[in-house]
Amino acid sequence: MLTVSSRTGESRLYNRGIYLTTDYSELDTLFTQVTSLERAAEWQFAKRDYLRAFALLRGAPFDRMYDTWSDSVREAILNRVENEAMSFAKGCMVNNNEKEARRVLTKILKIIPYSDRIRNMVREM
Repeated sequence: MLTVSSRTGESRLYNRGIYLTTDYSELDTLFTQVTSLERAAEWQFAKRDYLRAFALLRGAPFDRMYDTWSDSVREAILNRVENEAMSFAKGCMVNNNEKEARRVLTKILKIIPYSDRIRNMVREM
């Protein structure tokens, strides 16, 4: 609930319980959880969170924005997604789930078509 108070002559806006989130903050949280789950050897839970994170991706972030900030944030997000997709695929291979790895990597290639690392991994499968 947002409230406005003007007790001291100045109006102030107070946030009393509204929590705002973005797809990126959820993506970051899920990838952080995945790291912990993989360290704990909990592949099924890690896989679930990987898939939840990849489901958030609907294209390159800030796709039609060309300012310096958007370019640098887009590059950072896509680099992280590429690295996480590679980790996911390696985990799938270890756990005999090549089909799931191929499906996710194919989706990521649509978002990051210039990724030689992902393209090469798909070819090797």
